[in-house]
Amino acid sequence: PHEGGILLGEGDAAYGVNYPDGLKNIMISNCTSNGRHVVNVGGYLCDSVITNLVNRNPKNDAVKAYKPNGLKNVVMSNIVTTAE
Repeated sequence: PHEGGILLGEGDAAYGVNYPDGLKNIMISNCTSNGRHVVNVGGYLCDSVITNLVNRNPKNDAVKAYKPNGLKNVVMSNIVTTAE
């Protein structure tokens, strides 16, 4: 399956650089995905909200951050994992 329904940030700088405070003030809400993750953060995300997610792939987390400390001041709520 695809890596994620929503792809945020740049993990390897192939398309640019995602600085630790570069991607911020994002709100993600009401998303469903059958992929590996609902939200995939390749770089950094800060000062944001992630809410109302349905993850239909119980083998993986709904939100995946690849960088150490990739999520800073990100509020997450109402995240549900189902087996379809």
